[in-house]
Amino acid sequence: MRVLTKRLDSGSDLEGLCRSGYELALMDTCFVIEFIDFMPILADSKFIRRSRVLPAICDFIRLELQRIDDASVGFSPWRRLNKLLMDDSLVIYLKTGFGGGYFMYILNILEAGYLEAFKRAYAGKRGRSNKRDQYLYVAAAYLNQVGVNASVATIDRALLRSLKLSGIRAHPRPWLERTARPEPGAGEYEV
Repeated sequence: MRVLTKRLDSGSDLEGLCRSGYELALMDTCFVIEFIDFMPILADSKFIRRSRVLPAICDFIRLELQRIDDASVGFSPWRRLNKLLMDDSLVIYLKTGFGGGYFMYILNILEAGYLEAFKRAYAGKRGRSNKRDQYLYVAAAYLNQVGVNASVATIDRALLRSLKLSGIRAHPRPWLERTARPEPGAGEYEV
């Protein structure tokens, strides 16, 4: 498995993603666990070229996947993911730095419409931790705001609703049917 590390605070990393013509699909923990058997297909370099979608795991999702043990879901998601993915697989690892103050910085420069959509979708939700949902949402909103074609892969209904309200593309299931041919002149991403 090849892992390309990209940084949210790196202009050159984001510029490369903008020019590539690929969609960056930020995967949620629940999506990875639910569709873990599809990950070898979604991360296959040939499939990525056809679908034009790069699967991505953010640093905070990676930590969550590593912390989930066998007892809670029946398997260790991070270990199983690493066993399933082959040498010709490609996954983008997005370092957001959201554990520190960088999250608040990004949150403050987002357009107001993104924040309003998120608040509306989560209004009235009690007893629910939505920190990682908020991180995913803000990362996708910021990436779209700076010109990266970003989406979120999740099965979480509240997150799907907030993505829909804000116009951010969402994948509630694997994007297997999406295998379009590259457009002439579209940038190539090293796959």
